[in-house]
Amino acid sequence: MSDFNAYVSALLATRKVQDTAAEKLARTRNNLESEIEKYLVTFDQALKSGWTKTQLTEAGFYDPARLSPPKRAPRVRTKSTSRPLVQDQPNEVFSSATAHNPTGDQETRHVS
Repeated sequence: MSDFNAYVSALLATRKVQDTAAEKLARTRNNLESEIEKYLVTFDQALKSGWTKTQLTEAGFYDPARLSPPKRAPRVRTKSTSRPLVQDQPNEVFSSATAHNPTGDQETRHVS
């Protein structure tokens, strides 16, 4: 097997391990959020039955304010904002490259 093929195989294997880990982490996070929501409901039921928050926390139960589910990550933009770094131009070979800057404007860079 060529060095290139070995390199690509290693990258793909690494990516598969990363994908599996991310999927497992996502499932675990979903389970955690579900359990936290159940805990909040149960804690509220305990308060309604006559327990005070102080009594419950002194007994070793977690303060619900510290267990609220984490805020969701901001939505990832689905439309690609990347632009090609180099554009072929008629009758010119790499005379300029177009790059994306953080403001969303295009700027021209000359390639030597």
